[in-house]
Amino acid sequence: MARLLVIDDDEAVRRSLARVLAGAGYETATAASTAEGRGTLATGCVDLLICDVRMPDETGLDLIASLHREQGSPPVLMISGEDDPLVAEVAIEHGAYGYLVKPFDNRELLIN
Repeated sequence: MARLLVIDDDEAVRRSLARVLAGAGYETATAASTAEGRGTLATGCVDLLICDVRMPDETGLDLIASLHREQGSPPVLMISGEDDPLVAEVAIEHGAYGYLVKPFDNRELLIN
């Protein structure tokens, strides 16, 4: 079973994503900040990171840029309320495999 980590500062979004992913059979952990997420990532028990772009402590882009430089970091799917191709391009350049714009359909999430 794949282990996923959802990092988003919006509690409702975290809970909703975790519920959808668990319903699809994924083991899902959540974090409210990149700092909290880094702690979970340090365990090495994450197969996919789903991360918001804009958060108060550090952006998701900063997080994935640092992860991209590390060996063995998990693949990343970025989620954001920003419907901006330039932000999506930066996310891909920093190592993200995909970029979903909120609000997105649950099927879009599962397909990605």
